[in-house]
Amino acid sequence: MLVQMLEQESVTVKWEPPREERGMAELAPEVTIHMAATGDATAIGAAAAKFRKHMNGRAEATIDKDQMDDDED
Repeated sequence: MLVQMLEQESVTVKWEPPREERGMAELAPEVTIHMAATGDATAIGAAAAKFRKHMNGRAEATIDKDQMDDDED
């Protein structure tokens, strides 16, 4: 869902879905997905905010600003 929201903001996203490992569900109730988004920083922030609001506390979206290019700061 977050990928779709980013793409709606004209952001390019690179990511891989997590590998499902049987029997791990009870050990890992959380799933972390790392993705790289290329585009306007404001658009990325807007999509992340929209995602957080839509998920109503059931999911997180964190932007690692240290990874942004110098020209996007």
